[in-house]
Amino acid sequence: MKNRLNYFSKKSINFQITFVSLLVSTIISILIVGICYTAFSRLLNENDIRSSEYNLSLAVSTFNSDIEGILDFAKWCQADSDIQHYLQNAETYQKDSSIKPLFNVSSVQTYEKVNKEFFSSSLPYLDRVIISTNTGKYYIHIMAKTIPSNYSPAETVLEQPFFQSYMDSRGYVWDRIENDLFSSRWDRQFIPIIRPIYLSPNHQIGFLYMEVSTDIFKNTLSSYPYSVSPRVTFSGNSYYLDQETFVSCAHPLESLDLTPLSFLRPDIQFYTSGSVFHKNQALSMKSVIPDIIFSQKVYRQSLLSQDFSLYFMILLMVFILVLTGGLLISHTLNRLVSEPIQTICCKIRGISQGDFSREPGIEYTNELGDIGKCINTMSENVVSLMNKRLTDEKHKQELEYQILQSQINPHFLYNTLNSIKWMASIQGAGGVADMITSLSRLMKTVAKARDAMVPLSNELELLNDYFFIQRHRYGGGVKLVYELEDEALKSCLIHRFSLQPIVENALFHGIEPKGGKGCITICASSVNQEKLIITITDDGIGMTPDMIEKALSGTEEIRHDFFRQVGIHNVNQRIQHSFGAGYGISIKSAPGEYTSMIFTLPYLTEYPPAFPVKERNSYV
Repeated sequence: MKNRLNYFSKKSINFQITFVSLLVSTIISILIVGICYTAFSRLLNENDIRSSEYNLSLAVSTFNSDIEGILDFAKWCQADSDIQHYLQNAETYQKDSSIKPLFNVSSVQTYEKVNKEFFSSSLPYLDRVIISTNTGKYYIHIMAKTIPSNYSPAETVLEQPFFQSYMDSRGYVWDRIENDLFSSRWDRQFIPIIRPIYLSPNHQIGFLYMEVSTDIFKNTLSSYPYSVSPRVTFSGNSYYLDQETFVSCAHPLESLDLTPLSFLRPDIQFYTSGSVFHKNQALSMKSVIPDIIFSQKVYRQSLLSQDFSLYFMILLMVFILVLTGGLLISHTLNRLVSEPIQTICCKIRGISQGDFSREPGIEYTNELGDIGKCINTMSENVVSLMNKRLTDEKHKQELEYQILQSQINPHFLYNTLNSIKWMASIQGAGGVADMITSLSRLMKTVAKARDAMVPLSNELELLNDYFFIQRHRYGGGVKLVYELEDEALKSCLIHRFSLQPIVENALFHGIEPKGGKGCITICASSVNQEKLIITITDDGIGMTPDMIEKALSGTEEIRHDFFRQVGIHNVNQRIQHSFGAGYGISIKSAPGEYTSMIFTLPYLTEYPPAFPVKERNSYV
């Protein structure tokens, strides 16, 4: 029961792996369904755009075909010589009534010609044509069907507020839809067209007035396959068809942004705006008359008719599959992971209670088996380490006893040397007393050495005692000279027992082979109070490059006494371990002339942080 509770615990590996697997699978499934939905929606939207493009281009093409016949008829009226002759005669007749017979004949002939051209050109959307003089008094009036009209239609046209602007324009103006100008009882809408008629470039003899029925748009837009028909824009004024009547509306593309689409025709522009979930899309296309623009909102019929329940069914099926897979994963993990882990945990608890026996049951054939093998090996190693620890403790006790003996001997020797010194003093042997005093101080320093670093002054005192003894050995033929740049350098810290081994090397390897006479010079200086430079120079036999290399690498032969065991290599390593490779000892030598040992140390008057507090002394 406890294992079952652990299995369903939020901290268990099974629960976490199962939860993560279900979560990742669900997210992936949602992403896949979302991507499919987005891809299908994009494809359907593209199909809707293409369908709108086709219908819009078909509507514009139909309009262009109808309007081109009307424009051709208007150009014919402006350029026909009979019409120009009629208007010229009418202009003359206003001044000279004697040409009335000629004017009447011209009027009849021109009317018949225009009437024949009007009806033979098959212009179903051209309701009225008026060809008039500039004054509107004489005119030709042709109507496609019986339309109520007043007695002076040309003068009525002249009175319209848009007449002069239409006459002054360079081309056709299509900017309005008008109700009937001649009868308020007739419910009719049309588009007016007014163009001047010239006899010569600078001589206007009349004007052409045409009424284009709005049926030219209605018949095109009413047959549109979508419930929302296109908008028609005349020079910024937009209209839509509402129950056979054109109603003014806002510009349909005003709030949309122009967005190029590569798959559209080059003469169709695409506009869009809005969010991902609610897009407004529209298409626009210019007709053969630049002022007339057809625009159509993209009717998202394919997208709206899409069956969203299919996607929910897919999501539900995916969720059921993911849940089933999660349960199978959980069962498999419980058998392959949870149970072996429980067994391994029991073994670990046994080890913590002192059971170090090998357990073959936790050595499975998978990665957990490797852990089990390591645990068994660890328990065996713990037993071996415990036995080794007992052996080491016994050996340690023996070493501590030997160290205690070695500590007793220097103290006993120091006390004995003090007794001999007093006996020599009583008997008047002053030289013997001085040498014994130096030796006893030297032994005392060795026996009580605890600090890793000491002031330079302490190391010089040790060196004085050591050299005092060695000078008697050489009969006073060896000199030791100090050259300090500043007395303050004596407070700088250096490693204990670092100068004496170098002086000893100078005595035994440099001066003694030369004959036992010579001079050792110790110089101390600083570099900007950042580095301490100590140079120990002897005038002995010198060193070859091979000897220098062996001295620094520690491969030279070591004599078995205290100071010679602490050689040049030992001192150099101590300095570099403490301060880095940029510090240490370098050697310059000329065989038969001299040898210089150069110490490079940091300029320190107190212990650096690298040294433990328990090793710091009272000289800081």
